[in-house]
Amino acid sequence: MSIETAPYTVSKAWTQEKVELREYNSLRWVCAMSHESSMDKASKECFWKLFRYIGGKNAQKVKVPMTAPVTIESKPDNQSVMKRCFTMGFYIPEAFQSNPPAPTEDGVFIETRPAMKVYCCSALNSA
Repeated sequence: MSIETAPYTVSKAWTQEKVELREYNSLRWVCAMSHESSMDKASKECFWKLFRYIGGKNAQKVKVPMTAPVTIESKPDNQSVMKRCFTMGFYIPEAFQSNPPAPTEDGVFIETRPAMKVYCCSALNSA
């Protein structure tokens, strides 16, 4: 089973460290946000919200294939010095890019992200 990946180009690669600088065009992502002190707790909360969305908990009740990469952004939380604002995103597959199913769960939203450069550390396909 093949997982669709967001299209990107590699600007620079550090092969030994398995790190790449990737460039992504503007694309749509389904995202979930959590305000937590622990990235582990926030990641679990966000992942399950997004997993339910792709499993059919959306306005159209359609299943959306799992994709890669999964992004996690961490920013300071403006409401608490003890917490951070975490946003997890799943790339929306090409078949749904122009008209993604609307989320129905609180805290899940569709975001059109601008073109971006991302450092990616890959642990997959390693010997």
